[in-house]
Amino acid sequence: MNRTIRKIALILSLLPLFTCSIWAASASGPTSSDDKIGRYAAILGTNRLSKDANDKTGHLLIKLAAQIKPDNDLLLLTQAYMEKNKAIDAIKTKLTEPIFCKLLSKRATALMETLAKNSKQGPLALVYLQTAELLYPTSKATILKITKLISMGFTNDLGFTNDLAKNLAVDLNFPELFGDPEPMVVMKPLKLSKSEIKIFKAALALGTKRLNKEWSDSKGLTLIRLAGFLKPLDSQYLLSVGLMLRGQKLDPLKLTMNETQLLELMLTRAASVAKSKSQIRQQEALLFYKIVLLFNPESKKALVGELRLNKKGLESNLEDLLNMSMSSVDTEASAKPTKSLMPVCPAYLLKYKRDLDRGKEGILVANCDDYFTLYVNGKKLMGRGRELITEEAESKKIKLKPGDILTVEAIDEGGRWGFSSMFGTKNKLYFSTNASSWNEYRPKDSGKWWITKGMTKDDLGACRRGNNRKWKHNVDRVVEGISCDEAIWGSSGGTRSTVYLIKLVQYEDLKPLDLISRKASYTASSVWEGLDPLPSLLSLKGKMHGRGAMAFHTDIQDKPYIIIDLGKPKAFSLIEIQNIAGELQRRASGLTVWTSSSKKGPYKELWKSEAVKALYTIKLTKPLKTRYIKIGIDRKDYFHLKHVKFLAMPK
Repeated sequence: MNRTIRKIALILSLLPLFTCSIWAASASGPTSSDDKIGRYAAILGTNRLSKDANDKTGHLLIKLAAQIKPDNDLLLLTQAYMEKNKAIDAIKTKLTEPIFCKLLSKRATALMETLAKNSKQGPLALVYLQTAELLYPTSKATILKITKLISMGFTNDLGFTNDLAKNLAVDLNFPELFGDPEPMVVMKPLKLSKSEIKIFKAALALGTKRLNKEWSDSKGLTLIRLAGFLKPLDSQYLLSVGLMLRGQKLDPLKLTMNETQLLELMLTRAASVAKSKSQIRQQEALLFYKIVLLFNPESKKALVGELRLNKKGLESNLEDLLNMSMSSVDTEASAKPTKSLMPVCPAYLLKYKRDLDRGKEGILVANCDDYFTLYVNGKKLMGRGRELITEEAESKKIKLKPGDILTVEAIDEGGRWGFSSMFGTKNKLYFSTNASSWNEYRPKDSGKWWITKGMTKDDLGACRRGNNRKWKHNVDRVVEGISCDEAIWGSSGGTRSTVYLIKLVQYEDLKPLDLISRKASYTASSVWEGLDPLPSLLSLKGKMHGRGAMAFHTDIQDKPYIIIDLGKPKAFSLIEIQNIAGELQRRASGLTVWTSSSKKGPYKELWKSEAVKALYTIKLTKPLKTRYIKIGIDRKDYFHLKHVKFLAMPK
């Protein structure tokens, strides 16, 4: 039974944010309903305790009253009697628990409707609904609302759970929940086709039928989770999850087809979407094939379809696929692509767009072996000719806005190094050169290479990485507290070469995620030949091993790893892991990230790489709050990395 419960608990992790983003400057404050709830909770709690001093529901109602209206005279008197173990007198009132439940549900519903404006009110809505369920546990409407709230994902980050008693032990900070609103950034699910809707309805109905017959039926649970993959916001699906978590029988649903018909429909749909360029559609096809094989291991169509997707580099187990949803990965390929050189403002920065459009002032620093010229929006900003070759970096104070374009002509006389640049102020880096955000291009007129009018993304090429030593360090010295990510372009030496580089300033460049791991610490599972773990892995500065190649180097061992301690639980949205350069990058094959609230574990897998890369960028679908992060490989080998960053949403 415990194994089944663990499986059911996995469904809860399927429930990400899916309502539309709504941005507002302010949110409503406490209302008379909150005041009533505080007073009514004290009355009903007092009356329960007058009958039985050990009544658990009575104690929880008193705790709720203390959170909402702590200065209530009746509450204070009841608390005093409780402390002195005195008999508590009942209060004459026309108030009933059903009336109180209706008030709780109505107020919680109103709070849920404002979550897009202020997500901080979510825990209050959750506590109200859990209190209503405590008094009226058979209300399916309440169960549905609780499941919807938990599906929004913020509750665990704030320390709130399925347990009302534990939630009331956490300070709600009422009424501060209504001040300094924190808008909720959320995503919409993809629009489903008619066949996908049919698959959803059939999977939910057939899964329900199986689980009502046998609670531990793993295939039934898989069908329910398939429904959640397709329509994670569907009310019937959410109610099913809520009932399953409470061990209650599911509502029987109308069967639209049998299992054989469902599997045939899934095969047809999988064959169609497997050809899509969208990653989520390909993952959908792989999931369908794997579920068909779960029910019919001899299905030739499913075996061939899965093999074709594997050859495209798409590999994942059934469990990982079921933990996704139709909006839990990058879906840009499904949208109409734009090829113009225009900045894109991501959803989480819409709140700051007006401010970012005004631009940010800072110092732009650049250096090149051997010499360069840099233009901003078609106007020359800095640069030196061949006769002025020097190792010193150039810098200019400038204001940059989203959409500004930096173009560079860099010339190398046969050396090994390339071009380095960064833009920022003291202790705040906005952006710098790195191969993932800069491009190389071929100008249409080499005599006017800085002109970008009419240029599209099709005109841009991949950017090569350069050598990170020597002249890049002169860039790092110019502005206190910041450093350049890496040099780009890079010549192998021996011949003269010229490159044209371009950088489109994005909104994310001017409101970067906050680096929260610079002061974190870590330990390694072993040490190879005195190469002790260095702070530079996380601080991003200071001494490195192997001429700047790595911050630590384990001995050869089975499943080597490092454990990073953020110092306290912190929320982050993105992880960047920089591998070492060169052939030995292959040692990071199968790189995996796990998280835990305790250094001793247990650790839960968060992410696993599918290919060896120089830089791994792990974007989380929603912020994750934890303290300990384990990074390693799942085989016998040496293990080493250069840098690791944990970044959080800007405050």
